[in-house]
Amino acid sequence: AWGMRGSMHKNTVGRMASSDESRSRAAEESSHSKAHSRLVAEGREVFRADGCRVCHGNNGTGTAAGPSLIGVGKKYTAEKLAHLIRHPATARMPSFSESALPDAKLKAVIAFLQTLH
Repeated sequence: AWGMRGSMHKNTVGRMASSDESRSRAAEESSHSKAHSRLVAEGREVFRADGCRVCHGNNGTGTAAGPSLIGVGKKYTAEKLAHLIRHPATARMPSFSESALPDAKLKAVIAFLQTLH
């Protein structure tokens, strides 16, 4: 009987640990999701406040002055987007040096661009 109770105890403890790990993982994912949502919101603000919207439209849908950015997050990696923002492929788009657009803001803009579908 002792062996059976010991085995049951181990299973219960194992399930409890697994449940705790699942809750911890879910809390971590929720925290990460909230942080990412804040980053996207910040990127949207930078996009609108720093002039991107003038050419690319308020939601990145494009204007006569600049192309749509819908889907660029699927087309390009974050690193490629950063490079294109820092070193545009066309003279029509200004380059955004680190002093004009610090890395933290650039990261936020990229997070926003990756949400445009």
